Amino acid sequence: MISGRMREMDELPLSVAVFYSIPESFLVCWLGLSLVNERTDLRKVGVAAVLAALVSFVVRRLPVSYGIHSLVHLLVLVLLLFVLGRISLGRSFLAVVLGAMCLALVEMVNVPVFCRVTGLSLADIISNPWMRIAMGIPELTLLGLMVWAVNRWELRLVRGKPGEAEDQSLAAEWEQRKRYLLFALLAILSLQVILVGFIRCREDLVSAFPVLPESVFTDALVLLLVLVVFITSRIVLRLLRLTQDLVEHYCEVENLRNLSELFASMQAQRHDFMNHVQTLYGMLQLKCFQEAEDYIRQLFKETVAVNNIIMTGDPGLAALLHVKASTAAARGIEFSVSAQCEVRGLQVPIHELNRILGNLIDNALDAAEMEEVSRRKVCVRILKVGDSVVFEIENTGCLDPKVKKLVFLRGVSTKGGEHMGMGLSIVQELLEKHRGCLHIDDTGRGTVLSRVSLPYSS
Repeated sequence: MISGRMREMDELPLSVAVFYSIPESFLVCWLGLSLVNERTDLRKVGVAAVLAALVSFVVRRLPVSYGIHSLVHLLVLVLLLFVLGRISLGRSFLAVVLGAMCLALVEMVNVPVFCRVTGLSLADIISNPWMRIAMGIPELTLLGLMVWAVNRWELRLVRGKPGEAEDQSLAAEWEQRKRYLLFALLAILSLQVILVGFIRCREDLVSAFPVLPESVFTDALVLLLVLVVFITSRIVLRLLRLTQDLVEHYCEVENLRNLSELFASMQAQRHDFMNHVQTLYGMLQLKCFQEAEDYIRQLFKETVAVNNIIMTGDPGLAALLHVKASTAAARGIEFSVSAQCEVRGLQVPIHELNRILGNLIDNALDAAEMEEVSRRKVCVRILKVGDSVVFEIENTGCLDPKVKKLVFLRGVSTKGGEHMGMGLSIVQELLEKHRGCLHIDDTGRGTVLSRVSLPYSS
């Protein structure tokens, strides 16, 4: 037998159905569909809201247990979105559940506040249809703001359907997934704060919602809070893993770009071979022997430089060195590579090796560029010492002994401008990860030598 008070709470006057239940159902569906990344005709959503409110209006007049009408209302919304909006049953269900969860959070904040501001009890408000509508105005406003925020900043809890991102790169897709996880983390953390607030003011909530005993209400909130903390930890772990994968992807993309430039340079040399032969033949015909010798010497120098880069034995590293050589040439710096051994067999992934050497070579180029034009030189040497491969990057310049003690600290930079001082600290972290070591010192002959030692795989 339903008590008189609960029966009164279960009734739905026509004015409340029109001015509150219909817009509430519309906003719940719109918010849920936005969160699950579903776009549909809002007119169909409006029709679903009107029909669901009509069903709820009828069900609330039937002799059913308190709260059954809410379940029926939600199920009707799911079926209407499935039929009218042509949205999959799973996504329709998820959209309605998410929208209803947001509505429940808004109600749990709004009802106690509204009761305290007006000085009326919940029973008094429910018994007056217009006060009931007035209590719904803040709820509808908050739901509307949530819908606006979700669509304004593209905050989605579910990724798009297969095929929506076919024209996007993998990196863009990962960035989108990262944004989803960040938003989910923010939402979960906000929910934690709300739940803690609910626990602190549980007495007011129990008096406003006399359906559950205080002990049951408190236990439910504590269990929900524990579940939210668990979900938060899972999201943080996924976010860290995704960030690491994204960094590796960017490094691989950079390696591929460098490889493309190296192959283009080799193709250009092959394409120009006949032109060089014809030029030399013309010089010899004209008996310009000295000019021909100088021309051959320059060609030989370029060919040896490319061959030395290729001799590293790894296409990714060769591509990086080729790009750095092009950068050095554009900055008026003499750049040379001497590879006495191959780097195959190192336990360091090539994208991390390139991060190490790339940072060191960039630092060397920056230091050399500060010297006079005639003294700008950077030399990279690769040699085997025992069971390790040693990379030496030597550049013209000098190293201040005071700065030497600080260069490995994050945020410390000897460069001006926008440099953040992150390069060497990143190098140090990667070397510690792979049991390598780095030594930077003055050679005493006007150059600075950076020496990296990495062991072969055991």
